[in-house]
Amino acid sequence: MVLAFIPAVGPLLSPAISLGILALWVILMVKAFQKELFKLPVIGDLAEQQVK
Repeated sequence: MVLAFIPAVGPLLSPAISLGILALWVILMVKAFQKELFKLPVIGDLAEQQVK
C-alpha cells in the first residue's frame, strides 16, 4: 500500500506484490489444510521465538 504512493514505481510494483502475497497465502492455506508443517524463512523464525 505504501508503494502505491511512489510516483514512478508504485503503480507498477504494487499489483505485482499484491499478487505475490495472494499466491503465498493460497500456498500456505493448502499446506495448512494438508496438515503439513511449512516455515517461511525469516518470519517463521520470528514466530517460533514468540511462541517459546
